[in-house]
Amino acid sequence: MNEWLRQNGKVIADSFSLSDLKTDSNFLQWQETNYDKVVFCDGYHAASSNVFSYLPFIPAKGEIIDFTAPDLPETHIINNGHFILPLGKGNFKAGATYSWTDLNTISTESALLELETALQKTISCSYQVTHQKAAVRPTVKDRRPLLGFHPVMKNIGIFNGLGTKGVMQGPYYASQMSNLIVNEKAVDAEVSVKRFESLFQ
Repeated sequence: MNEWLRQNGKVIADSFSLSDLKTDSNFLQWQETNYDKVVFCDGYHAASSNVFSYLPFIPAKGEIIDFTAPDLPETHIINNGHFILPLGKGNFKAGATYSWTDLNTISTESALLELETALQKTISCSYQVTHQKAAVRPTVKDRRPLLGFHPVMKNIGIFNGLGTKGVMQGPYYASQMSNLIVNEKAVDAEVSVKRFESLFQ
């Protein structure tokens, strides 16, 4: 799908700065092109943006591992406190850890031990860790995603805060966000950004 989008000019690979976005009541302009709406999906960086900094983000560091396990079935996503996601051809991703200190992207031995311990409790076949990665997730105060549009800048939206459960819930909420954009159908109240409008000043 991503390759199709690129070939048909629907994906632009470029750096983006909010200061380059020209806003108007009816449209937005970036690089001389007008857009009806812009939706930010920029993870924990939204907490320091000029647009969505009012939202109650509580960033948390998380680490994941990639591993190979040729004998492990690839039919389901497993989640028992930690997840195992099949990637195809005997490759898997497992995660994730949580840390509210040292908010950086440096992998740690302690996280690797935690993830391997969880993996060994879940699967009974042999495996080999091939990669470890750390990132900062955009955790929200009530642990629910953020979908919707800014209370004043109605054509600037956000799709964020899915956290670890985004692996399973992402497609469902992406469909809701699409319906909001295209059909103006409201998203579920518990994930609507409107629940925090009282924090906007």
